[in-house]
Amino acid sequence: MVDFDQCGRRPCESLSFFARAASSLRRALWPIVRMPLPTIIIAALLAVAPPAVRTDPIMRRPDAPMRLPAVARAHTAVISVDRARVERFAREGGGLLAMPLANTRVAMLKLHPSDSFTADARIEVVRAQADGTLKTSPVELRGAFLAGSIVDEPGTHAFLAVSDAGTFGYVETATNTYIISSGPTGAGLATVSFDLTSLPPGIIETPAWTCATADLAQPPSAPGDGGIAGTQPCRQVRVAFETDYEFLQLFGANTSAATGYIATLSSALTAIYSRDVNVRIASVYARLWQTPSDPWNATSTSTELDEFVSYWSVNMTSVARDLAHFISGRGLGGGVAYLPGLCNGTPYGVSANLGGFFPTPLADNNGQNWDIYVVAHEIGHNFGAPHTHNYAPPLDGCGSSPQDCTAAGAGTIMSYCHICSGGVQNIQLRFHPGNIATIEQHLSSVGCQYTGPARPPIAFSDRVDAVATVAQLIDVLANEIEFNCEAVTIEFPTNPTNNGGELSVSAGTGPGGRDQVLYRMPTAGFTGTDTFVYRLRDSSASTAIASVIPTITSLRLPDNPVGSTAQIAAAYYALTTPSVLPDFSVLTPIQSTTVAQVNFVSTNGVFASSGRADDVGAVYSGWLDVPASGVWTLFISSDDGSRIKIGSTIVANNDGLHGMTEVSGTIALAAGRHALRIEFFERTGGAGVIASWQGPGVAKEVIPASRLFHGGARSAADIDSSGSVNGSDLSILLAAWGTAGGSADINRDGLVGGGDLAILLSAWTG
Repeated sequence: MVDFDQCGRRPCESLSFFARAASSLRRALWPIVRMPLPTIIIAALLAVAPPAVRTDPIMRRPDAPMRLPAVARAHTAVISVDRARVERFAREGGGLLAMPLANTRVAMLKLHPSDSFTADARIEVVRAQADGTLKTSPVELRGAFLAGSIVDEPGTHAFLAVSDAGTFGYVETATNTYIISSGPTGAGLATVSFDLTSLPPGIIETPAWTCATADLAQPPSAPGDGGIAGTQPCRQVRVAFETDYEFLQLFGANTSAATGYIATLSSALTAIYSRDVNVRIASVYARLWQTPSDPWNATSTSTELDEFVSYWSVNMTSVARDLAHFISGRGLGGGVAYLPGLCNGTPYGVSANLGGFFPTPLADNNGQNWDIYVVAHEIGHNFGAPHTHNYAPPLDGCGSSPQDCTAAGAGTIMSYCHICSGGVQNIQLRFHPGNIATIEQHLSSVGCQYTGPARPPIAFSDRVDAVATVAQLIDVLANEIEFNCEAVTIEFPTNPTNNGGELSVSAGTGPGGRDQVLYRMPTAGFTGTDTFVYRLRDSSASTAIASVIPTITSLRLPDNPVGSTAQIAAAYYALTTPSVLPDFSVLTPIQSTTVAQVNFVSTNGVFASSGRADDVGAVYSGWLDVPASGVWTLFISSDDGSRIKIGSTIVANNDGLHGMTEVSGTIALAAGRHALRIEFFERTGGAGVIASWQGPGVAKEVIPASRLFHGGARSAADIDSSGSVNGSDLSILLAAWGTAGGSADINRDGLVGGGDLAILLSAWTG
């Protein structure tokens, strides 16, 4: 698999090593060019240090032990997290970060910082003094909090937090929810990335949590098909968090860890609410209690809500807020909140039974609340959203009487689908379109203004891949749009770039009609990095500046064989207990045929047309017809090992013994047909291999049959690699007539002449 660094989608360590090697070789070899060849080789090896071991900030630990049932291991991966590098990544504005998702794939995330507290927020801890009095002291917040999506996968969402509380996050795709969790603070558990959706039932127990918020006496009408997506204006709601002594004990009385977890919840809330209803959750206050002498004595959520409202209404008027929310470590039964609470005099809610961590299959599954779901649910009531089963007709029937769990797998934040079979695995961290419509209606009907203070636009730097001579759209606003409530325009202080790159604004071509940057490096032979600066300007003339670093590669020219036909060649081999891909060149196939696609899902039966269920190898070879020049991502998913090559370049390596796992890599390809080779082996158990691609104008898909060919050959007479021998090739040959060597020297006799012309004319295709 191609390794990616944290700041760009490019193979980085190998390239940087060769750059260092070339520089060192030039310095080392200059004084010894007259030495004998063996001496030169030894000198060169001594002059160049070996490459460092390649690491990403977050990586799988395949050899780490897991205390898990065997049926869950296929959906769980132990990962290592370099906190210092992730925090530096956040301080520098975010960018691209490789994230292992269970054992199935490594996703490239585009992340930006997600502020957890406002700049003037107060975070306090209350301690008991020796004389019995209480003293309040400030607490410092440390950590990194990031939100974003999977690169080139619209509709996906990602969140990641690292702090003294641990590492927590989630990645949602159209079909799966992946959770990243280090478990309870101080428990010594490994950090894992697991597929919550695919875990067998019972691994994460259904939480003992219910919402005591009363259903509306007059149920709202369910919206029409599709509901309403989040719309402008962009809003900000200030939230103050209260806690109890028991909450701090969830973190071993570690105030820094408890503060980090509040920030984790707050940042995740902002990621959810800003995406769905264009509301930033601006946390302005949080208080911890290091003494059991806190003012909270209630034994249920409803009585705690009354106690909370009474205390804060009298004692906490100095905290300017729009909502106040109590997060408790006590087992009070669940949560409760006023419906609605915003702008009606009762902006309060309680979330109890919190676990202090995101669910993890490595911990005792008893009472593992999905804390962010609980808190987002109760604050949703404050925003005017009732339970999904309280609509007419219901948005889902998970909480209806009688209960209907047929749609439980599509549960959302305001649903009760966690009480159906599957528990929290049923919940997607998003609001149902019907809830979004209700929230929008409430926010637009109240007299309070939630636009937040005016502030300059925010810009984050980016790194992108580009190809020389190929124009590329760059969505520079993708990681900034939720922070800039005013419309912004894109300007270029310098155009072209120092290396000659051409810049322009592509108006309205981005998601939601936002502007993008169109970048093009006109120099065909340019490789390396370019840099340009863009400026955002809002309607009040405030500005922000950020940079973009394109990493530019040259296109691989096509082979464009003459005489190829549809389908790709397939050769199958009998192997003996393989554990890695063999050298197929020394083996004799037991079966040769052609296939329309490399799209074989994992099966325990006979693999494809090989006639074998175990100890089988396969090679698929031919030509890949690329429709447009640019950077293409090739994916290979297999059980067991595989790899995919273009020409002699391994684009993605998925070798070894494993379940159905996908890896990917990128390569810059010119339009046309390129040599393609896919190698695969299976030892025992399931066998499957699927080749997919994604590129300019093509969403991720299994490589279609219409793009796969076999047979034919690249003719030396096809001088311009067009796939045809015609007048263009003749013109090149005649222009080179009488010269020595070059591509027009078809017969390789050292001179372009009559022999070459004869070969060209005999190969003429027109």
